[in-house]
Formats: sequence, C-alpha cells, structure tokens
Amino acid sequence: MIAAAALLVSAPYASAAPRQESPRPVVTGVRTLAALDFAAGDSPENVTVNPDSSLTVSTLGGSSAAGERPSLLRIGPSGRTRVIVEGQRGDAFTGLARGRDGTVYYNVYSSDASRAGVWKLPPGGTPGRIAALPVD
Repeated sequence: MIAAAALLVSAPYASAAPRQESPRPVVTGVRTLAALDFAAGDSPENVTVNPDSSLTVSTLGGSSAAGERPSLLRIGPSGRTRVIVEGQRGDAFTGLARGRDGTVYYNVYSSDASRAGVWKLPPGGTPGRIAALPVD
C-alpha cells in the first residue's frame, strides 16, 4: 500500500511532450515492512507516519468481505505490528490523522448512533468520541 502511494506521488505527469527515459528508477529502496491479511479483514484504509518512524494504519474491518472488526494498528520500523484500538464488528474506520501531541483521530462509520463519529486516542490513553456523526 505504501509502495503504491509512493509510486503515484512520484510518477511523472502526463503531457503532450515526448516521454524521456529516466536514467534510473523513479522509486527505489521499496521494501515490505509488514504484510496484512486481506482474507482476515486486514483491509488498510489510511496511514500516518509517527515521529519514531512507526506507522499508524487504520483497517476497514466490517466493510471487508470477512466482516472482521476494524482496528488501528501500530507498525514499528522493524515490522512488528500491534493493535492499539479494535472497533466493533460491522463498523469501519474510514479516516485517520495524527495531532502534534501524538493524539490519533479517526472516524468510525457505524449504523449504531452511539459509535458513529470522530474519535480520538490520546498517547497512552483510551479512545473517546469527540463528535457524533449521522449514521447515514
């Protein structure tokens, strides 16, 4: 997923000018940090890079074919992955941002009005909803 994003960002734009060959690859040094299992519901949706070079990744969960719980994953520079938040079956995490203080903000898409909305996870804290959103 990250490699695909890097390819899209660094790919040359289309133009009417003749295409010139690059003397070296546009994207280099690509490596797999962690493999996610799409069949098990690990369908990544968003990614943020943390100051320690770890990644926070949101997975869709409920909207995947497997119907698993959505989650926020922390993937360390070594590739070690751990779940930092797990949502409810049938919900999906559809947005992700990181504040300067390390707070993670994410959107929960849910048919349950008590869960639908924007949530925050402060460093070392517990998740809490900060804005309710309509279920539709």
